[in-house]
Amino acid sequence: MIRREGDGHAHDGSSEEEIAEIRAAIERAREQVTSSALAIRREVLESLDWRRWVARRLGVAVAAAFAVGFLGGFGGGRGRRPPGARRRSEGWLERLLGPERRGRA
Repeated sequence: MIRREGDGHAHDGSSEEEIAEIRAAIERAREQVTSSALAIRREVLESLDWRRWVARRLGVAVAAAFAVGFLGGFGGGRGRRPPGARRRSEGWLERLLGPERRGRA
């Protein structure tokens, strides 16, 4: 059955069904996008969680901490010196902090 709407166009009963189907499809798509966005957010937060990274790779984390400590300890030109001997050069930490920090413990 064809009926005339106020706008002068002819509509049959199936157009309302089509509109309902389109709205349902849009709602399903909206739910899928929301679900995907939440999943991506969860994955990003998990990948940026340093505690979980360390827990999964404890050996690598300990080795990296050891390497940083080793390089920091020996990379600053602070090897063993006889008592009273002066430094030949300043260490990397002093270069980083600047001359105003020199000589402070």
